[in-house]
Amino acid sequence: MDSIVRNNTGILLHYVYAEDHGWSMTLFDGDKEVSQYICNWDDEIRIEDSKFDLQPFFNRGLISESSPISEQLHPHTFDELFDNKPYYRMAQELGLIYYYWTSYHTVEYRENEYKYLIHNTRDDD
Repeated sequence: MDSIVRNNTGILLHYVYAEDHGWSMTLFDGDKEVSQYICNWDDEIRIEDSKFDLQPFFNRGLISESSPISEQLHPHTFDELFDNKPYYRMAQELGLIYYYWTSYHTVEYRENEYKYLIHNTRDDD
């Protein structure tokens, strides 16, 4: 949401994991995007990393420079992708707690598990 990014004064990570077709992450410092990585899959693996840079993650202490994660971000085969699970490994490296795929129906039927995680917001833009 533009209003969240526009009003951000610190570090903001937008991490998305869609189990059946891909994952992505965008790192913001204030309202400035400093890194973006997208990996989609269906019939083939497609990686968009022209705006991706791990250095902002290192500089901010989000990931250790000795982490092997950078080697796993460019899988060549589906076996490599699903064996190494870079979408989970990156989330773990970043210390994210909730990163597994969650559907609307999961939240609807298990509402108590998510009541402090999911918040409704309104963007008037």
